[in-house]
Amino acid sequence: MNRCVRDGTRLLLTALSLLLTAGVPQERAPGWLRGTPDVSGVVADLGMARLDPPVPVRFEPHRPAAAERARSERQTLLEARAFWRNLLGASVEGGLLIGDSAVWSAMAPDAWYGLPGMRVRTREDGLLALAAADAPTRFGEEAGELAAIAPTAVRGLLVAHGLDSVEGAERYAELWRWVLMGEELADGLRIGAHRWWQRRIVGAAGAWLFLEAPRGEELVPGGAKVLRSWSWFFRSYYRSIARPLSEAGSALPADDLRLRLELDARLLAFGRDLYGRYGEELFGRLRSAWPLDVPGMDTGEALDLLFEHLPELDHWRRWLDDPRAGGPAPLPPG
Repeated sequence: MNRCVRDGTRLLLTALSLLLTAGVPQERAPGWLRGTPDVSGVVADLGMARLDPPVPVRFEPHRPAAAERARSERQTLLEARAFWRNLLGASVEGGLLIGDSAVWSAMAPDAWYGLPGMRVRTREDGLLALAAADAPTRFGEEAGELAAIAPTAVRGLLVAHGLDSVEGAERYAELWRWVLMGEELADGLRIGAHRWWQRRIVGAAGAWLFLEAPRGEELVPGGAKVLRSWSWFFRSYYRSIARPLSEAGSALPADDLRLRLELDARLLAFGRDLYGRYGEELFGRLRSAWPLDVPGMDTGEALDLLFEHLPELDHWRRWLDDPRAGGPAPLPPG
């Protein structure tokens, strides 16, 4: 069967299931969690297999070697949890869902070809980060084509590292699991990250801490290089349409998927500079800037407090507030 027809039929069935089963009230959910779809019914209808905790991993059993990959992913997640716990005294509890474009689209219909930074939840497993399967995804195809036609000035890092391809884009999407997992460090470290973008900053810093460490490089070879290169590409390519962080304070931009890519890439790069400047000390500064018992800050107030505790990186306030001004942000280190 033609792939497009097959995926289209599958999407129709799973989207109907999503409409019938995922409308769970979220009024009492934390602000950063609202909008994360409950896809318990979709996971069941797709027949996705599950590796048991301590790290639940969902995968499509009909794919060759899917179970073997799922076990490998679980082991890597367990080692990452141990790494964070040993270094910071905090760990993460989330799991992983591995799927292709059809699965991604069923999980979050508004992101119809899948994006980095996507997360869902189920009643059985809790929060699950989405990662690309061992098959082409619509995101990889779209981003790979974009990189091929982009000006050399903005895709230079991709070309230099051999990442200007479908496979390179899918690697970027796959590696976002570490940012999503790292977001959970906010709870273990008692950082009052009540908004999605605050948790994303914590997650980005946690991801860099892991991926740039010797053990992280062993477990996820070249991961930091992929994130640096694609982050630079999306920030540079979409800078002309980028929006201030204050305009997306309550949720990721929903009207234009390009804005999600740019803003996520900007926060990822910010997290890299934070970690590069302060190291492990950063997480104590974040806890001081955003106390757990002080909710209700708007974006401006939260940024004011943040840069009071991170004065050496105050220049980043401009990139967060006015990303279109002054040319592209500096190249990431490394």
